[in-house]
Amino acid sequence: KSKTARALQLGVSACLRARLSIFSQLLRLCVPIRNFSLLAACLSCLLFASPSPQALSQASIQQILNNGPAGKRVNIAFLSEGYTASQLPQFLTDARNGLDYLMTVEPYNEYKNYFNAFAISVASNESGSDHPSRGIFRDTYFNSSYESYGLARGLTIPPNDWDPNPADGFGKAHALLENLLPEWDVIVLIVNDPEFGGWGDKRGAISSVQDLFPEIIAHELGHAFGGLNDEYSDPFPGDPDPVVEEPNTTQENRREFIKWRAWISDRTPIPTPQTSEYGNVVGLFEGARFQSTGWYRPKLTCKMRAFFQPFCEVCREALVKSIYTRVRPVESFSPSGTTISVVGSQFVSFSFVPMLPSTHKLDIQWFVNGSSIGGATLPAFSVSTAALGNGTQSIKVEASDLTPMVRTDPTNLLRDSVAWNLMVSGIQAPPPRPRRRP
Repeated sequence: KSKTARALQLGVSACLRARLSIFSQLLRLCVPIRNFSLLAACLSCLLFASPSPQALSQASIQQILNNGPAGKRVNIAFLSEGYTASQLPQFLTDARNGLDYLMTVEPYNEYKNYFNAFAISVASNESGSDHPSRGIFRDTYFNSSYESYGLARGLTIPPNDWDPNPADGFGKAHALLENLLPEWDVIVLIVNDPEFGGWGDKRGAISSVQDLFPEIIAHELGHAFGGLNDEYSDPFPGDPDPVVEEPNTTQENRREFIKWRAWISDRTPIPTPQTSEYGNVVGLFEGARFQSTGWYRPKLTCKMRAFFQPFCEVCREALVKSIYTRVRPVESFSPSGTTISVVGSQFVSFSFVPMLPSTHKLDIQWFVNGSSIGGATLPAFSVSTAALGNGTQSIKVEASDLTPMVRTDPTNLLRDSVAWNLMVSGIQAPPPRPRRRP
């Protein structure tokens, strides 16, 4: 395809979108081929074309999973890309399908009650996504494109190697979210294109809507939500991410220093042979992070290496910990004030609402003045001021998630507590007992 034709396509896109970033691309393309008339025409379009529609007024939001207040839940935001206005009802269906599948995947199924989900519908002028090598360029709201960073299936939005301007992609997403869902936690962009494609990094997860898209969302959220990396051994020379170790990748091959050593049996050899004998154990398997040697993964196979596999133990642990970085085990408590003044003898009641995983309960323990109270393991607790006496008394409750999915929690992400200062006064000392006469 000629540079002039490519420049013309970019010029049309600029007229439609009024994007300065595309004009900078035109400048780089047109000047070397000395096509200054085309450059001037495109500049005129950029200067005098009407601005794009006000998406903030056009976008709409619909909650598709409601488990509690947004400030107390992990809020997933599904955003539409490449859906025209008439196709937006299909986006809602696609978002629900992706969400429903995700909530069957461990550990999301165990912690479904910790999540809310929202579908944010914003129309594109054209359906689909860009396929640059075929000369296909679609006028879509987030300017998505395949063939990112040298990968045919690499589906991204700006900033990327096609368009470095965040305002054309994630900047728009953030603007919508700040207006519609300021308490969002993670972005899932669904691209209305039938060709296989996806991407995931700390900015969000992206998937096209081909047959595998719910599974792609689960994999890409491993990146976007869990901070995990790919466990592929195939080379990826264009990888834009910095070369660092993630929870599921390492260059360390000394047993005592492996970050997931809590999951490795003493009987498992290190490095671990890639044979069926060790197919179901956590070990140290060579080949990860697009390297066939020198980088290791925790298990022979995992969702971060192959579709339709479960997340391995190490990846599940990372995802559970990621949930608890955003949601605390204690949802609410009463009294809401943590300093309470009480006069005279009475019972004072305390309670809290713990988060509720699907198949297990949080461990609860109440304390009075630093001492645990036997049998006090329910969400409600009462104490007698007469038994405590005058002065400042400490009442505390601890809630802990003892899930077997987490073996290492050095910062106590899975533990939460609430403490009250109970100021007791006006307790009369009992009268002395009369002495018995001899």
